[in-house]
Amino acid sequence: MEDVRDHNHLRALIFQKEGYVSLNYDISLNRSIDIRNNNLTIDGNGHTIDANGKNRIFNVTGKNVVLKNFIFKNGKAPTGLFADGKGYGGVIRNNGQLELNNCQFINNVAKNDGNDIVNNSELKIINCSFSQNNNSKYSILNNGSIKICENQLETLEPFISGGKINFISKPKITVDVFGTEGMGTDYPIHMIDRPFDAYSGSERYIFASYAHVDAKEVFAELKRFHEDGFKIWYDDGIRSGEGWQEVVETALEDSSLFIVFLTPNSVESKNVRDEIFLAIHEDIPLIPIYLEKTELKYGLKLTLLNLQSIFKYEMPENDYICRYKNDFSRYVGT
Repeated sequence: MEDVRDHNHLRALIFQKEGYVSLNYDISLNRSIDIRNNNLTIDGNGHTIDANGKNRIFNVTGKNVVLKNFIFKNGKAPTGLFADGKGYGGVIRNNGQLELNNCQFINNVAKNDGNDIVNNSELKIINCSFSQNNNSKYSILNNGSIKICENQLETLEPFISGGKINFISKPKITVDVFGTEGMGTDYPIHMIDRPFDAYSGSERYIFASYAHVDAKEVFAELKRFHEDGFKIWYDDGIRSGEGWQEVVETALEDSSLFIVFLTPNSVESKNVRDEIFLAIHEDIPLIPIYLEKTELKYGLKLTLLNLQSIFKYEMPENDYICRYKNDFSRYVGT
């Protein structure tokens, strides 16, 4: 039997957790849930919230709220005399700062407009699909400001009524503000420009491991390597979806060289440590790149201390460039 929880369970999670909520089951609702928390991410992990045609799902007033990897279905905008936003927004009424990432809206309805959403404030939409109902209502009633990826304008514009649309000019990656993946906790996200698409092909390539909190500095280095002709695979956002462990494992096992950007953040990241240990197990050549002075622990000292490493933070720029070009070329060419 499928594991389905109710309104009270989800509401308790939202109000008891700080920073991050991860669902491992579907939710069946019989009333709306208010999200007043600031700096909150709720990851549905591909699960469904079903309003059963009875009510709106979320009323959002919090700032920096992220809903990702959800299926929202059978939402219904309230129509009662004292209902908030009555007749608008079958799934979400947003009066805060909300990001929707990789969400699907199905069979949601509103009496007036906004079958899926009524936005009265700031809304960011990334990789979402919306209800296509036959009731002549727009999916999104926009009374505020919406940000979308520019390449999604043609797809999303027919679903949006009113308001201002701005563009996220480049593909983005969500990253942890504080690199504590090893603690089983995620924190509020920022948007960081992705420098290029991760390599996908049959030629020799480099697997790059890093802590998401270090993305800004790491991406600058990866861009440099990429422009020098090296083929790079890196985690460019897949961890927000399902099956990322299998994808990472396959990419690592098929690589010809493993590099890891070492910082205190990456040492604390369980994901990074797991990738290092798998590279050692698979006998893949490994080059640590120290972005700053870093104490090795959790078994990494024994694993990495005797390897030929690149200490970028203490090397002259020209020496650093010459060093990585020579080291990389031995394993993957250019």
